[in-house]
Amino acid sequence: MKQVTLVIPAYNEEDRIGRAASRVLASKYLAEKCRFLFIVDGNDNTFGILEKLKEPHPKAEMVVKRYPKRLGKGGAVAEGIKAAKTEYVGFLDVDTSIPMEKIEAMVKLLLEKKLDCIIGERKTVEGVPVFRKTSSRAFNLLVNALFGLGVYDTQCGCKFFKRKLVYSGKGEVFRVKGFAFDVELLKKIKESGGRITEHEMVGKWEGGKFSLFESPKMFLELVKLRLS
Repeated sequence: MKQVTLVIPAYNEEDRIGRAASRVLASKYLAEKCRFLFIVDGNDNTFGILEKLKEPHPKAEMVVKRYPKRLGKGGAVAEGIKAAKTEYVGFLDVDTSIPMEKIEAMVKLLLEKKLDCIIGERKTVEGVPVFRKTSSRAFNLLVNALFGLGVYDTQCGCKFFKRKLVYSGKGEVFRVKGFAFDVELLKKIKESGGRITEHEMVGKWEGGKFSLFESPKMFLELVKLRLS
């Protein structure tokens, strides 16, 4: 029986989804422990590419859910959490910057030590533009000042946690639908008495969907979350 639901949100990812998904589905360890749940909410060929990957990976339990409207990253992960039937849930960004052995190691630690939550920490990821790295560090300092999470990297797109710590089975999972949902997720885990474990990542940065133009919106989301 699968112990983890691994949610992979994919908004208009036809250029990267085939390579990223194949890499995850080919992992024997993840295929043994995880149910793969792809949340597709764009209007390109991402869904079709994923459907074609089911046949080459028959041992992987793979579900692809398509939504007609834009969910936002937080909204997409929330749909995956709602659909999960396992004790643990995780989510992974659509890229290949995190080595597969690191993802496997996180799942292994999660299950063997029965952790509440384990998240990636990207101090040693190479090739991150200086401005991006500086702004990310500033964001995390602000988050810790506002919420006292005590976490170095709140935004790494690789996290695993006990489902019950963030969702009771009723209502919305997150108020925040955009990129700042990670903060709400970690806040919920802390408030539920969960312990957050950080796991160092290595690899090479390959970019992502987040734009610095999202920063003002993320700041407003944080303020609303702090006041709620």
